Amino acid sequence: ILANANKYSFVWRKNTIRFSELNKAKAVALLEEIKASQADFFHEETELSFDDMDDVIARLEMHIDELDQAVEETKKVSPNPAKQERRTVKSQTRKLKEIRDKNEQYENQMDTFGNRNSYSKTDTDATFMRVKEDPMMNGQLKPAYNVQAAVSNQMVIGYDVFQNPTDTRTLIPLVKKMNDAGTLGSVVVADMGYGSEANYRFFEDEMPEVTALIPYNTMLREASRKWRSDDSRVMNWSYDEKADEYTDNDGVVFKWHNYS
Repeated sequence: ILANANKYSFVWRKNTIRFSELNKAKAVALLEEIKASQADFFHEETELSFDDMDDVIARLEMHIDELDQAVEETKKVSPNPAKQERRTVKSQTRKLKEIRDKNEQYENQMDTFGNRNSYSKTDTDATFMRVKEDPMMNGQLKPAYNVQAAVSNQMVIGYDVFQNPTDTRTLIPLVKKMNDAGTLGSVVVADMGYGSEANYRFFEDEMPEVTALIPYNTMLREASRKWRSDDSRVMNWSYDEKADEYTDNDGVVFKWHNYS
């Protein structure tokens, strides 16, 4: 279902990560510039890092107070070196504060993302996903929620609202919720959009009393004659269970290497 949010209000995780890294690189360069221009204020051996921004800002503000006093004492001098230096230090302080504020913004965005890759500025709980209603017919992502409903004999016996754009990860929490409510039946039927190894293992390991009838996305193709006669498919190779190895039709042996 579409969220009540502007469709151009998206925030993307990849962009946040990229901009955050650029912001940190900008901060490091500015800190080096401050250290070089304020040699009397920062020792040469002092290593300034991104985490030292608040301390550096506090020192710069103290230095501005000192320069204010120096300008007041030498206000008749022209050109006034203290005034020129104060202008530089104020500019550095302002830039450093902007970088700090941006960093806080990116950290807040990462907290808002959670496990998602996007959210809407005007409805931070909404995730950008493809919806069935697409007037533009261009597959444009829109802020929405993924509503899941379980039915039995045309009666809704369980439902929930998710932020996940795909159905695969919604099955287990919905089934657990229905099981706790006592509305889960002995057979669960779902389409191939819910077929995944994690879901199959869940029913096999945690709910063996429930029969799960869920096809996976290549199930129908694997039943075709073309698929079963394809020598490149692992399922058409001979398997040695004792040695845990496959042998293809050309006699090449494939041994187990590692889980990935």
